[in-house]
Formats: sequence, structure tokens, C-alpha cells
Amino acid sequence: MIIAIILSIILLLSPSAFSENLQPLDKAPDFTLMTVKGDAVSLQDFKNNALIFIYWKPDHERSILALKDADKLSKAYAAKGVRFIAITAELAEKEKINALLNQNGLDFQVLLDPQRKVYSSYEIRVYPTTVLIDKDNKFFGTLPGHALTYYSSLEGYIKLMLGEIDKESLEKMLTPENNHGNEAEHEAERNYNLALNFASTGMLHESLEAVKKSIEAKPDIAKSHTLLGFLLLKNNEPDPAIEHFNKALELEPDSKDAKTGQGAAYALKNEPDKAIEILSAVITANPYPQMSYYYLGMAHELKGEKDPAIEMYKKSLHNLLEKGILPSSFSKCK
Repeated sequence: MIIAIILSIILLLSPSAFSENLQPLDKAPDFTLMTVKGDAVSLQDFKNNALIFIYWKPDHERSILALKDADKLSKAYAAKGVRFIAITAELAEKEKINALLNQNGLDFQVLLDPQRKVYSSYEIRVYPTTVLIDKDNKFFGTLPGHALTYYSSLEGYIKLMLGEIDKESLEKMLTPENNHGNEAEHEAERNYNLALNFASTGMLHESLEAVKKSIEAKPDIAKSHTLLGFLLLKNNEPDPAIEHFNKALELEPDSKDAKTGQGAAYALKNEPDKAIEILSAVITANPYPQMSYYYLGMAHELKGEKDPAIEMYKKSLHNLLEKGILPSSFSKCK
């Protein structure tokens, strides 16, 4: 592992390692490509912005992982004038691209390079390859592949390009002892997103295994415990679910999802009074109260209170139809 990290640093600090002709600070090769939607986009459209593009291949796992990391960084650095796009040569996959991005919760402008002009001019060798171009339209470097250190390496590279750090600071930032925390967080986030994808397709066992790996990588992320709690409820295991909802609330005391899950678990345990107490308190402050109303209905039904139960079920259905979303705020269908 340490050797792999050191090699990543060497590659990062020597961005021309995969380039035969294109060197850092050369004028970036111009391009004009069509988007999936049929619009023309050129390098000049990003004038006065730093540009990062990920040359990727659909249905290639490491390409998707790179896009997920880049998507998070694009939001973090948008205000600093850093733009992100994705480029692919796979024209035959055009119809699948939007579905693939939506499935993974990604928001990228995708350009098509069927003649592989960008592939050639930027000397792409592996999938994925991340290319950085500075605000003066000068080639800054490439990051080939998707190593475990990709997220922290790319962020460090961006900071270096923006002049926020120097090479010495970057090297310190990416040393194994400093990078371990970022790596763990990245692994936790990757498995959390994987668990969500499995859950959305009804693959409960796979989803459970993925979210458990997320917690193993970094135990102090509230949303992972919350997701595991709901999956355990789905598996009719309310007691371990409560343990994870409680842990989530230790980490994030105001989590509406964890409180909703807690109340739902007590309803499943046939403890309606406790469920009603928890769920009634969380509904007023929860922008996604559909599930809370549903389990309140269940709790009233357990007590034989037919009219309040029907009222809660109606409210649950009304909110679900009105907002067109799933109950929990951790859902991608917002």
C-alpha cells in the first residue's frame, strides 16, 4: 500500500510521465466537440476558468469512481473558477450515458470524441485519465488511472494549479501518514454510494455488505449508520437497527432520518407509545416526513386507534405524491 501511495506521489509530481510531447505549461491543444445533447463545446468556452476533464469509458468501474470523486470536487471548487467536464470516445454508448450518470447521481457535461482527437492530442493512455488546464489555457498535467489516493491527489493538484499551495506542501499533503484519513473517508463514501445503488435495485444483501464496509472504513459518519439502520429495518431486525440509529444520533443529534428510523424501529417492535412520541416530535421539523407519517400510522394501528392511523397513512401518501420523492433525505430521488 505504501509503495502504491509513493508511486502515486511520484506520478503526481511528474505529470509528464505519461506524455511524450505535451509538457506542463505548453499551450493546451484546442478542441471542439459535441455534447451528448448535440451542442458544440470548445476549449475557448472555458476562457478564464481552470478546466479539468476526465477522459473516461462508460461501464468502466474506475472511470465511474473517478467521476464520482470529481463531481464532489467540482462542487467544492466551482466558486474558485474551476470547471469540470467528461469526455468519452464511446459514441456507440451515447444512449446509455445519461442513464449511467443519473444512476450514479452525477451531474457532468459529457463531450463525445469519436475521432479520438482529444485522446491523441492529450496523449491519453489509460482509462480514466484526468487532465488539468489552468486559467491561461495552459496544460498543467495529467493524473492517469484511479488509485486509492485519487481524490486527495486531484484536490492537491487543483490547489497547486490555483496557487494555493506549493509543490513542497503538496508532497507533505500526500505522504502516507497525512493521506490515511482522506483515504479512509474516500473508501467510506465509495461504499456508501455503492450501498445506495444496490438498495435502489432491491439488492438488500449486497447493500448491507457495502454499508458495513463503509462503517468499517470510517465509523464516525452518521449517514452510514442511518442507512444501515433502515436496511436492517427492511430485513426485519429492529434491535440492531436501533443501535445504529442511536449511533447516528450521537454523531449528528439533529438527524431527522435517524430519528425517523428510531421511531419506525419501535413501531416494528410493537412499542407504539414510544414510536408515537419519537415520530410526533420529528415530523414538524422534517422536510421529508412521508416515512414518519407512515410509521405513525402503524403505531396508532397497533394501539387499535383506527382513525388516527388512517389520517397518518393519508398524510404519508399525500406528501409522497406531492413531492415525488422517497421519504428519506439520503435518497437520490429528491
